[in-house]
Amino acid sequence: MCLDLSWSRHTNSLAKKARQRLYHLRRLRDFRLPSKVLRNFYTCTIESILTGNITVWFGNSTKQDRQALQRVVRSAERITHTELPDLQTIYYKWCQTKARRIVKDPTHPNNRVFSPLRMCFRGTLAPGLCAPGITEGAVCRLREGEQDHDPLYPLSDTSLGGHHGRSAGVLSSDPS
Repeated sequence: MCLDLSWSRHTNSLAKKARQRLYHLRRLRDFRLPSKVLRNFYTCTIESILTGNITVWFGNSTKQDRQALQRVVRSAERITHTELPDLQTIYYKWCQTKARRIVKDPTHPNNRVFSPLRMCFRGTLAPGLCAPGITEGAVCRLREGEQDHDPLYPLSDTSLGGHHGRSAGVLSSDPS
């Protein structure tokens, strides 16, 4: 984090490290290894660098920083000849995982932020969990008295799906 409270220095160093690892990925491609092996190498060496503590910094990074990191992902896609998940998708998945862990742990200090919700999914009622800020097509309420935006949850409020006010999504209750 920089003195101006931005994550630019951090994201620049991540992009630099990841670009350096692209050289090794290119060399493996030159040895004509299968795409599956190349993708595995990408996931283990490059994606792990790009997504380290992503839930902390990604929500507050600038558009330029995100684009610089995404360029590395696109370069890796061209090298591996496979489709790779974009960082935004990885960020959402990590946030959902983190929210599920908080919901499962009643001793967690932020457990009270999440409230149970029943949702209709393709005509059937299924138990779900409501997490502020994680939008996947359904809207639910924050608990009574909660504020519209919690700084500990950078996804909360309106940053995800064009919903306004107290929007959030439904999380599946199954562990997968």
